[in-house]
Amino acid sequence: MWEKLPARVKPFKHHLVGANWSVNKKPDWRGYGFSVIVSNEGKVVSGAKRLYGSEIVYADLPTAK
Repeated sequence: MWEKLPARVKPFKHHLVGANWSVNKKPDWRGYGFSVIVSNEGKVVSGAKRLYGSEIVYADLPTAK
């Protein structure tokens, strides 16, 4: 699902922060990890690098003047 976000965001020209919970080891369920920040141009500017463990994702995004 997360891999589809850049294409979905681009037509609307909005920045998107897709924050998701993290886990320390593989659980019995799906839907964790892969937090991402997408620019208003539909480009991933930052994303989680690890599948397991806590991680903070940062990016500089332009603001309105």
